[in-house]
This record gives sequence, C-alpha cells and structure tokens, in this order.
Amino acid sequence: MSKAESSPTVGLDDLDDSDHYKIKSGDELKEAKVQKLFGLAPTEKLKEGFKCAMKLAVPHPGTLYITDSHLLFHSKFPSKETAKVEMVEIVTIEKKKIGMVNSAGIRMTVGNQELQFTSFTNNTRDAAYDLIEQEAARLKQELAERNKKDKAKSDLMTSEKKLTAFDKIAASDFMDEEQLHHKEKCCSCTIV
Repeated sequence: MSKAESSPTVGLDDLDDSDHYKIKSGDELKEAKVQKLFGLAPTEKLKEGFKCAMKLAVPHPGTLYITDSHLLFHSKFPSKETAKVEMVEIVTIEKKKIGMVNSAGIRMTVGNQELQFTSFTNNTRDAAYDLIEQEAARLKQELAERNKKDKAKSDLMTSEKKLTAFDKIAASDFMDEEQLHHKEKCCSCTIV
C-alpha cells in the first residue's frame, strides 16, 4: 500500500455529499478531483464511492473510492489520511465483522499488510465488496492473459533462434565458409 500526497487545492466536500454513489455520465468533476487527489492518470475511471471508515489505531471515517484499477481511501479527520492500492496487489479479500460493535466490514491483504474498512453507511458493504472483488478479478485475468501472450511471444522468439542456429548447422554441411558468411547477411558483400 502506498500513501498518496493530498493536494490542499483539491476540495472533496462536494464528493462526500451522499453515502454511496455510482459515477454517471457528467460526473467528470468528481472524477477529476479524485484523479488529482490521488495522482491518477486522466484515463483512470472512477466507478463508485462508499462512505465508511478505515480501521487504524482509531477508525478514520471517510470515503472509499473504487476506480477501474485502484482502491482509494480519503479521510479528513481525526487526521487527513489517504490510501492508494492497486487492485492487482490484493491477495485476499473477505467480508468480516470488525471492531467492538461487530460492524459489517471488509478485510483484505495487500502484500504483507492488512487493510480493514468498516462502518459502511446504508448497508453498502456488500456492494463495495462485490465491486472490489469483480474489478480485482478482471485485472488479474487481464494480467494473466497479457503474461500468457508475452510468454508465447518469448517462446516463439526462442524457437526462431533455435531454428536459425539449426539452419546454420545444416547450411554449413553444404556451404563453404565464404558462402555461409554471405547467407548470414552480416555484411553488404556481393557474391561473385
């Protein structure tokens, strides 16, 4: 988990006006403010925001933002607290009763750290959990497919190198050294 620097010029008061919201067409201002606050690329799309608390030594009430590749948290008090997690870094996620009042929460492991979010307003914990799980699974699947394509490409390049080496051996059986040199096209000589 990495901390994001918050900018004093970014005001999120108008973002925090409802307990839970889906980002709709025309919410570019909300999206731009979240992008600026967390240092996200302009192409990063904000999906939903949820009022909840991040459990630290004391719970920090704030808003959990879910984008197409990050989980973000912003709190104004008791101290300003921000958290930024790439969805693909989430190792485990589970619904859990958290705290002394057994509030419905979400606990997740990111690397070797544990994050806990609790006190979701208006019973939105399940919606937040489902969206995080869905986006993390989608990103991990995309990453696995990309890695599979990269491996296939690498395997193809390796087999081409082996084939080239085999061709050299086979060609050397029938060509003298000068002819082999010209077959490799390593210079601009012309064969006479």
